[in-house]
Amino acid sequence: MNSSGQIYATEQFGKECKFKENVFENYWCFYSSIEFKNPESGKLYYFGMNKKGNPIRGRVLSVSDESLLF
Repeated sequence: MNSSGQIYATEQFGKECKFKENVFENYWCFYSSIEFKNPESGKLYYFGMNKKGNPIRGRVLSVSDESLLF
């Protein structure tokens, strides 16, 4: 994930590849970027996917979105 919250593929592991896993009581998981936050609000960037499996930009997601749950 880059500083704009966009997900991308890379061959080398770096700081932008680190995510924090959060697990709910019902065993659903969601992931947030360790490195990047929204510079204006300080909110975390989350990793999510839509129904087709395409990534959703991290800055448009919130914890209540179903696209975060894995």
